[in-house]
Amino acid sequence: MRRFALLLLLLTAFARAEPDLSGGVPLTAGKKWALVVGAGNYTKLPPLRFAQTDATSFAETLKTRLGFSKKTVRLLTGGGAAEDAPTSANLLAALSRTLADQSLDRGDLFIVYFAGH
Repeated sequence: MRRFALLLLLLTAFARAEPDLSGGVPLTAGKKWALVVGAGNYTKLPPLRFAQTDATSFAETLKTRLGFSKKTVRLLTGGGAAEDAPTSANLLAALSRTLADQSLDRGDLFIVYFAGH
């Protein structure tokens, strides 16, 4: 019974403790960025039926329900132009462009989503 009481006391103390914000990490993100990749077609592996639709749905959810801007969500599924194909070169180029963007800030949220092998 003493152990339980001590555990309860410790949990209560931690629950009331204020978070340490001295590290400068914000509790909310300034801007929200995302790189979303849906790779379903491979040369040496079987194709994946839902990778592109999963990635597209994820990107749409970010924009329509979670407050991401259309300008800060990059979708690579191969459903259009060659630069939208989910290749390693396009993925690295999209990541490099995003990281070089002058409006990207240390406190921003950055999500990378990958559906594929």
